[in-house]
Parts: sequence; C-alpha cells; structure tokens
Amino acid sequence: MAAGGALGALTRFGIGEFVRVCTPFEGWTAVLAANAVGTVLLATLAVSVSLGHWTPASPAVWAFAATGYCGALTTYSAFGLDTVLLWYEGRRALALGQMSAALVAGLVAVEAILRVWGPPA
Repeated sequence: MAAGGALGALTRFGIGEFVRVCTPFEGWTAVLAANAVGTVLLATLAVSVSLGHWTPASPAVWAFAATGYCGALTTYSAFGLDTVLLWYEGRRALALGQMSAALVAGLVAVEAILRVWGPPA
C-alpha cells in the first residue's frame, strides 16, 4: 500500500507541475484535475471488480491500487485546503464552483463507467 501511495503522490505532483508550467490556470485546478483522474481510476477499479471483470490477485493488489495509489492521488485534504483558501480570499463563488465541479465530475465518471461496463438496463 505504501508503494502505491508513493506513486499516487508522485502522480499528483506531476499533474500539479503540468498545470503550473503548461497552463494559465491556478494551483487549485491541479487539485481538481488530480481528483478527477483519481476518481475515474478508482471508479474503474471498483466497477470492474464488482461486475466480475477483474479480480485482484490478492488483497495486497487491491490495497496497492485502490487504497494506496488512488487514495494518494485524490487526497481530500488538498481539496479542502484549496477550497478554504479560495473562500477566505473572498473568492466564494469559485470555492463553491470547485466543490460542485468535483462532485459532478465524480458522479459523471461513475455513471459513464457503469454505462460502458454495467449490465444491460
């Protein structure tokens, strides 16, 4: 699990650096992007396991991928800190928008994955 966490943290850092260097966006967008990527990955893992498309070789594989990697990639504390900072800077609409975007992105990702892999309706 620790190795997965280390890789997830490195991925989060890489996304942050990409946003900082290659885009005109602020730092909070890197957190939003990392959380969206991590949510898609974790939802993909969870749906694939629950529908029987993938069975982890052992609990350690699940711990590495889901808890370690995706957990470190989608750190809630960074999201919370960015939201609070935006709020205290007086950018309340942006803080609320960020929270809403994160929630909607996660729900859309899960729904899309279920539509692709889920059982027929």
